[in-house]
Amino acid sequence: MPLIQLLSEVYPEDHKSKQLEGDPVRDVYFLTSYSHASYAIVYNYPQIFWSDFIDEDSELAEQIGELLGGEPEYSDLYENYDKIGEDVIKKIIDFVEVNIDDYQTDIPHDFTSSALVFREILKDEWLVHLSDYAYDIMKEGFTKGVMDADQLALTTYMDDNIKEFGGFNFAYRQNDVSRHGRNRHEQKYGKEVVLFQVPKAILCDHYGDQEPQVIFWGSNAYNITYFYIDYDEYLVQGIQWKDNKEKIIYEEMMDEHVELLDIISEIDTSELEK
Repeated sequence: MPLIQLLSEVYPEDHKSKQLEGDPVRDVYFLTSYSHASYAIVYNYPQIFWSDFIDEDSELAEQIGELLGGEPEYSDLYENYDKIGEDVIKKIIDFVEVNIDDYQTDIPHDFTSSALVFREILKDEWLVHLSDYAYDIMKEGFTKGVMDADQLALTTYMDDNIKEFGGFNFAYRQNDVSRHGRNRHEQKYGKEVVLFQVPKAILCDHYGDQEPQVIFWGSNAYNITYFYIDYDEYLVQGIQWKDNKEKIIYEEMMDEHVELLDIISEIDTSELEK
């Protein structure tokens, strides 16, 4: 049973998840919200708590064994949550919730549910994506991405084949990109930039990267604007793809020593909505 399905069946809706209904980023909210940390541990890391759980509630552990046809091992849980039933799952989750401080620090940061922590829902906000293929994104949209909401912790190192069908992508808020979008003077993740909007996105703190990041569903992006610097003229241009051709919608002279991300962080985005 996928983690998202487990969450949706045993956890009641809250006002934030209702705001996200119909948008794929709702799954990201479930996985990154701190109130759901115990769910992620139960589903992804039963080895962390299982021996404690058996010691605490041997009767329930025996009941689970009967449901699974033998003495239960934590390895049996991964593919069998649907056989255990919602009532038993809730009891396991309650146990982990009570002891969450003991387990939170033990989990590896290789899943969305352990690597990212929810901060805020963003609506129609201008975001910045860094890529070596930003021009293509401007023309064609975000055609690459990760489909599985619980596999967003280490996407930089994923095989390109996993991303070929589109899905979730990462971005920065406009006012965060100058600070977090580079290592020393080199841009992270790619040398080119697009500014864009999406109806809904999730702002998270990323434990591994130690920075705020925004997760969005790629095909929902609109007003995608490619930015580049003409160093011969010291001119910054923003281009959108309109009627199957480039349209320059932003143009400004720049100082000689200003970097692109510093310019991006200060752009008046109202000019990009024309």
